Amino acid sequence: MSGKRRSIMIDNEYAEILEKLAKRHGLSIASYLRSLINAAKEAEDRGYYAPRLLTRALIYEAFSRLRSIPTPVELICSDYNKAYSEGKKIGLALRGLGLDVGEVLSLLVERTGIGAAEYSRLVLFGYTSGENLVIREFIRGVAEGAGYTVSEVGDSYVIKLSYKLSAT
Repeated sequence: MSGKRRSIMIDNEYAEILEKLAKRHGLSIASYLRSLINAAKEAEDRGYYAPRLLTRALIYEAFSRLRSIPTPVELICSDYNKAYSEGKKIGLALRGLGLDVGEVLSLLVERTGIGAAEYSRLVLFGYTSGENLVIREFIRGVAEGAGYTVSEVGDSYVIKLSYKLSAT
C-alpha cells in the first residue's frame, strides 16, 4: 500500500471498541484495522461477503465448542429419530449461545443440499429414507430446538425464518 494516509470519522463508541480490541491483542488501532481490512479484502476477493463470512465462522466455532463438527454423510447415524433429538439439543444450545440460528439453518441447508432457501423460509425436501432423511431430521430438530416454526407440507418441511435471507 502507498504511504498516503486518510482520516476516517467514526463514532466514539466504535473508536472505544476498536481501542479495546486492539489492546486485547497487543496492537495499535491502526495495526488492528489494517489486519481486519486485509482479511475482509481477502474474503471479498474470493467472492465472499466479509461480514457474513465472519458470522459463519462464529457459527462453526460454536459447533466446535459443542463438540459437533461438519460430518461426512457416510458417518451419520442411520437413526433419523436420534438425529432429530440431537438436532433439538443443538438448536436449543445455539439459541442459548445467542447465535443467529436462522443463519445456522440457512448454512446447513445450503451446505447439505437438503432443501432450498426461499425469501424468509427454508424448505426441506421430502426424503423418506437414507442419509438425506437423517440430515433433514437433524436440521428440523435444530430449527424446533431453537424455537422456529416448522410446518409439514406433504413430505416436506417449511421452516419460517424471522428475517429475510441476505446475499451470500
